[in-house]
Amino acid sequence: MSKGKNTTDEILKASHRVELFVRKIEKTIQKAVTYESDKKIKNDIDLLAEFVETQRKVIHETRTALQGVSDVYVEN
Repeated sequence: MSKGKNTTDEILKASHRVELFVRKIEKTIQKAVTYESDKKIKNDIDLLAEFVETQRKVIHETRTALQGVSDVYVEN
């Protein structure tokens, strides 16, 4: 049980690090959208923005799922 809890904690820590990275990308995208006028660059930025949003959803879903697992370990 303890090993499962440690694994869950490590996954949650890793997801936090990924979330911080995604936030950095998001800020860069926002700056680029403001200053870049080239249509191809804007299309690339839109693709990156879509990727960032997808990653946010995955992080949220993973944390929600792991929270349930973590609660089970605490109860047991």
